[in-house]
Amino acid sequence: MQPIMEGEYFNKNYVFDLNDFRDDCAERNDDDDESALHCQPTWRLKERMKTTGVCMILALNVGTDPPDVSKPNPCAKLLCWLDPTGMSRAKARDIIGERLEEQYAKWQQRGKLRYKRALDPTVEETRNLCLTMRRHAKNERLLLHFNGHGVPRPTEAAEIWVFDKGHTQYIPLSVQKLRHWIGGPTIVVLDCSNAGVLIPAFVSGSNVHGKVGNQTPEHDFNAQSSSDFRSDRAFKPSHNEFSAAEGINDSSPYVNQNTSSFHDCIVLCPCAKGELLPMSPAYPADLFTSCLTTPIPIALRWFVRQNPLSMDIDPESVDRIPGKISDRKTPLGELNWIFTAVTDTIAWNVLPSTLFQRLFRQDLLVASMLRNFLLADRILRSLNCTPTSYPQLPSTANHPLWQSWDLAVESCLYQLIRDGHLGGSNSLYCNDEKKVYEMSDKSMRSHSPLPMALSKPVSVTVPFFSEQLTAFEVWLDFAGIRNDNSLEPPE
Repeated sequence: MQPIMEGEYFNKNYVFDLNDFRDDCAERNDDDDESALHCQPTWRLKERMKTTGVCMILALNVGTDPPDVSKPNPCAKLLCWLDPTGMSRAKARDIIGERLEEQYAKWQQRGKLRYKRALDPTVEETRNLCLTMRRHAKNERLLLHFNGHGVPRPTEAAEIWVFDKGHTQYIPLSVQKLRHWIGGPTIVVLDCSNAGVLIPAFVSGSNVHGKVGNQTPEHDFNAQSSSDFRSDRAFKPSHNEFSAAEGINDSSPYVNQNTSSFHDCIVLCPCAKGELLPMSPAYPADLFTSCLTTPIPIALRWFVRQNPLSMDIDPESVDRIPGKISDRKTPLGELNWIFTAVTDTIAWNVLPSTLFQRLFRQDLLVASMLRNFLLADRILRSLNCTPTSYPQLPSTANHPLWQSWDLAVESCLYQLIRDGHLGGSNSLYCNDEKKVYEMSDKSMRSHSPLPMALSKPVSVTVPFFSEQLTAFEVWLDFAGIRNDNSLEPPE
């Protein structure tokens, strides 16, 4: 059977007549007002929302490993695709914060996001950050990103760790307070070990001892209590000290006092309770963040490493795939379109309709993060981690549509390898440093996953969409012959 073009479907007889649909609804309206309600489309959302700000709490503590983690040698080092070991601590954390901003910025290009970051913060700095961002966002959604790679893992008491003013001690911060300061609606990204232990405190009326309703969490031998790292000299700000910052107190109208707003809270975690983040040097240290903010580079690296026989190339060479993510006419842009289609379809297949609409159709940034979370679920499960979320999503790591994605990636990479675009020579690319990732140190660009500028156009043929349309045509013909209500369209 010859493959058909996407536009040819509009000339087929499979598309129903919208005028007949309207006439049918009008007749029902004349007969029964209640039946007309069923003619209203259920897939169209009446309420939309947008994320207006990104709060970044980065507890990196570059150069110092947390006391509860014994890292192997070698181990993962890259944070936001930067190796921070070759520069000063202050410079590294500033560059990492800037890169994280840029990685989030590309996911909502239609509207400008407001960014504010706290690097190795104290409790008071964290509070000021959250209250200030909520004041500007009002009733819009905020994204809260916590990177806890430089501090101990969260405790059973639902506490994360920040620093004292002198950066000499770890100070516990209750997630209950953090949730109160950031308000709602919110999407929370927790990139740290043992992150799953924090979900109940973010989404329910749990107390600071980790109890949710009548349930008590199981004993976790890997979890640490607050007293393990707290000392007598630890900074303990009082309620009055909390209330003095920026003239905003906890009774401010910008601090959401309505607990119902907390139900509109989405939480994404890389691992379940008691689990550690992967430390393989083959992947970035912030692998979860890489999956959420730079999905194509990390997905291609993971695919090459999973298929060493068919992909006999250096995984880092995927950075030389030509094109731009936003330009579908280029190989990189086409892969991004296919990735979006695959992840969106997987979510549509496995989620209830109402949950799918809320997570994937209400907010552009949230939809992007949730699509990328499906990739994180696939990659992290292969590294013995169990990504968790609220609302809880079923695992899609073994969904058959991932095979379609793998086939598209393999086809694209094979053509680029065959044509010499992923070989040792990079004469295909311009040397204009302004078009590469804008960093002052050339050594920092070696790990950047962002595409370089092309000196000449390159095209590849990936028949993913035409093959899907052909499969759908075959299903329609087969369903018409069988006339069986049990038949379902192909995934």
